[in-house]
Amino acid sequence: MQRRAEGHEGSGTDPGARGVAVLSVDNRAVCYEHFLEKGDLAGLLDFHKRGIITWLAKRKDERFPCRTFSPVELEALAAFARLEVVSLIGKTVLPLRKHTALLENDRAVKELLRIERKLGAVESNLGRASHLQIVVRKPAAP
Repeated sequence: MQRRAEGHEGSGTDPGARGVAVLSVDNRAVCYEHFLEKGDLAGLLDFHKRGIITWLAKRKDERFPCRTFSPVELEALAAFARLEVVSLIGKTVLPLRKHTALLENDRAVKELLRIERKLGAVESNLGRASHLQIVVRKPAAP
């Protein structure tokens, strides 16, 4: 889902420019698979209730709780903050961690990136994306 708002102003040094923020968050939908693969029903139920996972660093002392979001939640938060959504995309849609051999070929990487850009901008693919990126800005003054 790539949503673009009309009338994008110039650079941040432009006196008429509006504040813009870019946020990249973990996508809640893809986290369910982690618990299913581990056979962790208790973890799945807790995650489903709270939307919080533990960042899976290799070292235990580097792990921390991480809040996940759905596209609908991001849009609702933007609306609550009275911000205009400029775009909302998914990244990455292709499960490339499971197919790392493809990343050893430069031509393949170029093609995969081309495909990924197109897939990430399609609303129906957001549920497959590991992360969601939302761009918001202050609305134009009336």
